[in-house]
Formats: sequence, structure tokens, C-alpha cells
Amino acid sequence: MKRLLLLLLFIGTAVPCPFAANLFGLEGRIPASITKAFLQGNYERIWKTIAPDTAIDTSAITIIYYSRADKRKFGVRLPEWGGGGAIGRDTIIIPVDRFPLADMDIGRVTVHELVHIALERAYGRLHLPRWFHEGLAMTLSGELLFEEQLTLSRAIFTKRLLPLDSIERVNRFDAFGAALAYSESHLAAALLIDKYGIDGIPELLAAVRKCGTFGDGFLSVFGFAPLEFERLVRNDITGRYSFLFFFSDTYLFWLLGALLVVAGFVAVKISNRKREKLMEEEERREDETKEKANGGSPPV
Repeated sequence: MKRLLLLLLFIGTAVPCPFAANLFGLEGRIPASITKAFLQGNYERIWKTIAPDTAIDTSAITIIYYSRADKRKFGVRLPEWGGGGAIGRDTIIIPVDRFPLADMDIGRVTVHELVHIALERAYGRLHLPRWFHEGLAMTLSGELLFEEQLTLSRAIFTKRLLPLDSIERVNRFDAFGAALAYSESHLAAALLIDKYGIDGIPELLAAVRKCGTFGDGFLSVFGFAPLEFERLVRNDITGRYSFLFFFSDTYLFWLLGALLVVAGFVAVKISNRKREKLMEEEERREDETKEKANGGSPPV
């Protein structure tokens, strides 16, 4: 965990890499916060994290920042919930006027897409699971969202947690399904790094290249298959977030409060009725005792 925290603290502070002044070509409605120094520093950091023993690919990367009005001009298309996309090895598209998922930051979304580009360039011939791609991109871009914890908690309660291999079809999901897919991917990658350190990532990728499949590479590095790891992920998520949404969702919080008030009111009414019955029973016994003391005559 310390290594992961140090990695995240480093995001955004990386110094520009001393090569390829024209590495990034920016088009469209470029946000003021996005500079080439920011992009180059993060690209170098990402590359050294995932492929430290490989020369950095410095071929040009085009990043298009567009609005809805520009979609036809640039010919770009994303799912309605999409915050950005990486196309092949050299193009990133980022919509600047729609951030449907909570706490999205355009700088972190750009770095997220840079992770996809770097993975494609360094390991393009490997078939890497979508959960690994997205989870690593979220982790290395520093996307730590409270909303994702709430999403996971709701999914646990409704028994809707996704198998990691189903995340391959994330582009077909609705907004909630996509949020859940990204959240599970993020927690899976974070757990992997927390348990085995950030150095385990390039070791895993090198093993996948050597073994030929992600499953075989995973087994050779960590000693168990991805399905076993998925069970660890599910247990970790369930243990952390089972009841979080009860205390975080305002509607559920007030509903639970109202139910407690009603339950308390009913309990008080039941207790009062029992007390009244006891008092009536005591009065009846007292009347019977007085009646016997008066020789069977009713009291005057």
C-alpha cells in the first residue's frame, strides 16, 4: 500500500521527459490545465512503471479535446457514459463537455488514456484482459473515487457484482454497468499492486509475453490462476463495502431512520398496552379482594 500511495502522490508532479518536444499534438478545445510538460512527464512515468527495461516509444500522439458540436468534425464516437478513449497506438479523444461519472477530472482522464496508449505500444501483441487495462489505467492516473465504493456496495446488496471476464463487453453496458465494471477493475488492480508491489506489473507483463497467455503468465508470477485471484477480489470488495451504501445514500439513510422511528413507536405502543393490561388485572384482583372482605357484597 505504501508503494501505491507514493505512486499516486507522484502523479502530476513528474518532470518533463527530455526527448521528443513534439511528442504530443493537441487539437480542438484544449483545456488550460493540459500542457505538454504535464503530458510528457506522465507518459514517461507510466512507461517506466510498466516497461522499465524497454526504450520509450516517442512516436507522436494526437490528443483531440472536443465538444458535442465537434463530433462530426473530428469523426469521434464514445458511449454516452464515456469520459475518453484511446484509439490504437497514437490517438486519444476526450470530450470536454460531458463528464457523466462523478469526480471525473480531465487531466486524470487524459493520463488514464495515456496508460492505454503506453500498454498498446509496449505490449501491443499481448492479449490483456479489459479489467487489467482499465484497472491499471485508473490506478496509474490516480482516479480514486468515493462514488465507486458506493457503486460496489449497491452491487453487493443487489447481487450484481460482475465476473471480471464480462468486463470485455463494457462498451455495451449502460452507465451503471460501466461504473461497476470500472470500479471492480480498479479495485482488482489496486489489490494486485497492494499485495505484490508495483514491480509486479512489469514482471507480470513480461511473463505474459514469455508464456503466451495472460492466465499462464499470471500463474507463473503469482502462483495461482486469474480465477482464484478473482475470488480474492470479490471477497475483498464484499468485506469492505457490504453495508456502505446504507450510510452513504441519503434516501436509504432517511428511509432507515424512518423505519427505526416507526419501529420504536410500535414498540412503545405494545409496551403501553401490556402495562395497561397489567394495571387492569391488578385493579380486578383488588376489587375481588375487597368484595370477599365485605362478605361477597360489592363495594359501595
